[in-house]
Amino acid sequence: MVLVKDGGTWKVDLARSYEAWPAPLKALLDSQLQSAKKAAMGVLEVTDASFEEQVLQAQGLVLVDFKADWCPWCVKERVVLKAVAPQVVGKCKICSLDAEVNTDTAGKYEVNAYPTLILFYNGQVVEKREGYLENAAMLGWLNWRAQNAQQGQTDQ
Repeated sequence: MVLVKDGGTWKVDLARSYEAWPAPLKALLDSQLQSAKKAAMGVLEVTDASFEEQVLQAQGLVLVDFKADWCPWCVKERVVLKAVAPQVVGKCKICSLDAEVNTDTAGKYEVNAYPTLILFYNGQVVEKREGYLENAAMLGWLNWRAQNAQQGQTDQ
């Protein structure tokens, strides 16, 4: 830690402090920052274990893509979600769940086709869609839902 005197007070100079850190500690911090940035602007993978915290306890809109690795439409949908995610930051959190592995959650929400998109608002299901959506349709749907949520209209 590097301290500098500013007038009559001592302050930590974070920039110079970071430079003095050992390489492994810098690498760990950089890795965690990159992961946080990706999660903030990308698609967050959730599991049966993390679903409650990441989806049901989240405030606002959360889209969950229930997918299977063998499903070609799911692979296409992942590309769409990764493209759309940065455009809806602050409006909607986007998550993905492998329904073939996380069968408890998939069963609870009666996922019978892939991909299945379920939109939650403050932990409650507001809409469920089965099948692939292209970029424009996905972005339009999420923006429309976000606008309605801001106005307190979350019913279908």
